[in-house]
Amino acid sequence: MFHTDESKPNLFKSGAVIASFLALGTVAAMTAYSLVGNNFPANAAPQEEKKTMIGKTAPDFTLPDQNDKPVKLSAQKGKWVVLAFYPADMTGGCTMQNRSYTEHAAEFTPKNAVIYTISTQDTKSKREFCTRDGLKHTLLSDVGGAVAKQYDALMDNTTYSNRWTYYVAPDGTIAYVDKAVKVGTAAQDSLSRLDTLAKGTK
Repeated sequence: MFHTDESKPNLFKSGAVIASFLALGTVAAMTAYSLVGNNFPANAAPQEEKKTMIGKTAPDFTLPDQNDKPVKLSAQKGKWVVLAFYPADMTGGCTMQNRSYTEHAAEFTPKNAVIYTISTQDTKSKREFCTRDGLKHTLLSDVGGAVAKQYDALMDNTTYSNRWTYYVAPDGTIAYVDKAVKVGTAAQDSLSRLDTLAKGTK
C-alpha cells in the first residue's frame, strides 16, 4: 500500500498556492497602476447618463484657480465656455490634455471662448502642476467634487471627475457634452467643436 510522507511538502499544493498569490499580486498591481500610475484612466467604468444636460442652463459655480483667484461661471455669459473636467493633476493623460490647452490657449480668444480645466485636487496641487509643466491656461480646483457632481461628471464612488468636456453657449446653456475626449488633441478638438457649434450644428 502506498503511503504519503506528511513530513515532505506537497509540491503540487504548494505550487497552486504560490500561483494563486502571484495571480492576486498581479491583479492588485494592475489595479494600483491604473489608479495612480502614468496612465490614469480616461474615465471610470461606463456610467449611464442620469439625465441629459444639453439645452439646460449650466449650473453656476465659483471655484478658485491655481492662484486662488475666484472664477465665477456666470461672469462669462456672452462667451463660449469650455469646461474640461479631468481626473487628477500630474498624471499621464491629464498632463497631455492640459498641455494641449496651454499650447493652443491663444486660439480660443478669437472664437469668443474661454477654457477652464477642472479637477478635484486643491490649488496647491494646481500650482505645482503649472510649475512642473509650464501650464498657462486657467485650472480650477473643485475640492470635494461638488461642481463635478452638479454636472453629473463625478465618477461613481470616488472623489475624481470623469474626463468629460462641457460646452456652454453664450446664453448660458449647455450646447454639447464630449465623453470621448482624446487627451493628445483635446484643445484642437475643442476648437473644432466650437466652430461646429457656432454654425448651429452638432
